[in-house]
Amino acid sequence: MNRVVSIIVLVFCVVISSCITITPTKQLLPYVEKVLVEGKASKILVIHIKGVISDSVSSGSILGGDEKIPLSSQIREQLDMAAKDKTIKAVILNIDSPGGEVTTCDIIHHEITLYKKKNSIPVTVLMGSLAASGGYYLAVTGDTIVAHPTTITGSIGVLITKLSMKELLDKVGVHDETIKSGSNKTMGSFLKDMTPEEQKLFQQIVDSMYERFLQVILQSRKNLTADELRKIADGRILIAQDALKYGLIDKIGYFDDAIEAAKKSAGIEDPKIITYVRPGTYRPNVYAGAQIKNEGTINIFSLEVDQFSTKFGTRFMYLWKD
Repeated sequence: MNRVVSIIVLVFCVVISSCITITPTKQLLPYVEKVLVEGKASKILVIHIKGVISDSVSSGSILGGDEKIPLSSQIREQLDMAAKDKTIKAVILNIDSPGGEVTTCDIIHHEITLYKKKNSIPVTVLMGSLAASGGYYLAVTGDTIVAHPTTITGSIGVLITKLSMKELLDKVGVHDETIKSGSNKTMGSFLKDMTPEEQKLFQQIVDSMYERFLQVILQSRKNLTADELRKIADGRILIAQDALKYGLIDKIGYFDDAIEAAKKSAGIEDPKIITYVRPGTYRPNVYAGAQIKNEGTINIFSLEVDQFSTKFGTRFMYLWKD
């Protein structure tokens, strides 16, 4: 028992003390244009969306802030740059993501849709190995959706991540004594089990977000009816061939096929293929992702309070969670 108590105390001490990270301060510079494929005056911009779609960023460390930018801000920055460049005639969204936070997915979907409308720029989506749930939520911004032969997509639906540590804490004599103004004020807390009323309230929110997901798809995929969509919108994942059969995508191919689709939609020939990078980022070709890493960071141990509450609290997610 003493060993269990020691482990619990150690975990909470780590949480309270935030993290140990050595990060030399480094200024994050604005995006600059990087030419991936040479061509004539017209350009096709490639925007990479990789990994979990989230605006949650590290709040830094005691030895110098880890300068990260929320994903929706990164996408908006790139779209603002693109709007000023009148030689950009088409955009390719290169998506490789299991999905992510509901609101972040919705914000980025909105920003891309708004950019298309204001600038009359066609968008082609190329799915990578994974474009599931929130990844598909963003994919439907595309006028044409291309998936690799081995792409996994679908997983249309919503979930809440929720863990309860009540029984573990009870065993070591740790009890929640939160003072609250209403019976549901702490709904979703990992310090207690969920009540039937809380489950009902959460289910209503999930159902509402699910209906929004369906409407977003139906607004873009005119070939689908609501009944057809609901038959496959039960959370299942789909291989590219099945996604094509059900009308979730338009074609199966590779990056070259996405470029050809973008050229056709914009009515251009021999364009430059460009992307935006942070100075110092290595991006040799169209397959290079959009990861931003500060050089000189030594991450000895990183577990922050906000990360801990995210892991053990509740989040509404458009996410395929295997």
